Amino acid sequence: MIIDVAHASTRLIDDTLRFENLSVMCSHSGVYELCPNARNVKLAQIEQIVRNGGFFGLSFFPAVLCVEYSELLDAIVSTIKYLGNHVGYSGIGLGSDWDGAVEVPMDASNIAQLTHRLLQANISEDDIRGVMGENFKRFLLQALPMTDERDMNETSKLEPTSSNDLGEEEL
Repeated sequence: MIIDVAHASTRLIDDTLRFENLSVMCSHSGVYELCPNARNVKLAQIEQIVRNGGFFGLSFFPAVLCVEYSELLDAIVSTIKYLGNHVGYSGIGLGSDWDGAVEVPMDASNIAQLTHRLLQANISEDDIRGVMGENFKRFLLQALPMTDERDMNETSKLEPTSSNDLGEEEL
């Protein structure tokens, strides 16, 4: 089981983090010290989430970064760098908020631009790969139980081998 503390209060996050054996993530939020609002998570809490093997996803919603739409890309890059300097890059990544509940001024077509800007900010390629998805993949593989012994890196094993595997009746 994974516990997502996005939208949780500071007290609830603290209470949750007292249990070190839980798989905890914050799927999408900002850093309170950079943008003090009730929606954001305190740096000490992010540190503990990452230290315990969890994941923190940085939201692209301007209100959690305390910026205007035109400054969003700069704010995402600087916040990722801030987090990397304070908690390390291994447990942080993107928490885009692309679910449609809020309007964010960038979409997946801007990911190449974000990657380029992270490179310009002197973040290593390995750290960028982690931030762009490898860290979240690692978290999920550690947190979720495997139901069989298939190798999750071999996508061919995830595809059905015949139409019968899809539950279709034989003709």
